Amino acid sequence: MNMKRTIIWAGILFVGIFRSVSAQSSVNLSTLTPLPTYTPAPTYTALPTYTFPIPTEPPTQIVPTKSPTAEKLQIAYVTVTPYLSPTGLVPIALDQEIPCGEKMSVKLTYMVPKIQATLSEHFPIGRFLMVYLGMRSLTNDTIGPLKSESFTIAGSLYGRNVTVMLDRGNSDYANSRWETPNLNSKIGKNGLETFLIFDVHPEMTNFELVFTPLTENDEEPLCEVRIPLPIQRH
Repeated sequence: MNMKRTIIWAGILFVGIFRSVSAQSSVNLSTLTPLPTYTPAPTYTALPTYTFPIPTEPPTQIVPTKSPTAEKLQIAYVTVTPYLSPTGLVPIALDQEIPCGEKMSVKLTYMVPKIQATLSEHFPIGRFLMVYLGMRSLTNDTIGPLKSESFTIAGSLYGRNVTVMLDRGNSDYANSRWETPNLNSKIGKNGLETFLIFDVHPEMTNFELVFTPLTENDEEPLCEVRIPLPIQRH
C-alpha cells in the first residue's frame, strides 16, 4: 500500500516538473543587442612648459670672437642703438667755389638742388634729385670727361647712412633737354656747368654731394670733397 502511494506521488511530481520546464521553454526571450566595442582612448602626455624672458633692453647684436688663448668660442656682446638721429649738416651757399685738390674746383650754381617727382616723361623709383654743378680746371691743363663714379650722394635714411649713385642716363637727358653740356665734355679753365640727376629715397635727409673726379685715364680720383647740399622739395 505504501509502495503504491509512493509511486503515485512520484508520478505526480514528475508531471509537475515536466510541465514547468515546458512552460519555461515556451517563453519568448527578447533579442539581445550587442554592446559597442570598447576602444581605449590614447594616453595624453603633457609637454613641459618653457618660460622665456621678455627683453626690456635695446636689441643686442652678438658677435662671435675667438680667444687667442682658448679653443672654445667666446661671445662678445655689442649694443646697437637703432635709428639714431644724425646731426644736421650746414649746407654751402650757391656759387661758393670749393677747391678740390690743386687741379680743379667745384661749386653749386644757378639753382638750389631740388627734389621732384618727374623729369618730363621720366619717372623715378623714389624721387629725382637735380643738382646743377659748376667745375673748372685750376691749371692750364684740360681735364678729360669724368666717369659716373665721380659723383655720389651720401645721406641718412631712418638713421642709417646710405649712398646713391649717379643716374647717368637721366643726367644726359636733362642736359639734352636744357641744351647744357653733359659729362662727356672736357673741363677747361673757363669751366663747365652741367646737370646731375640722382634717384633718391623720398625720406632721405642730410644730403651731401661726394665729388671724387675720375677720368678714363685715371686709376685714382684727382681729389675728394664733400659738399653739404641745401635742398628744395617740390
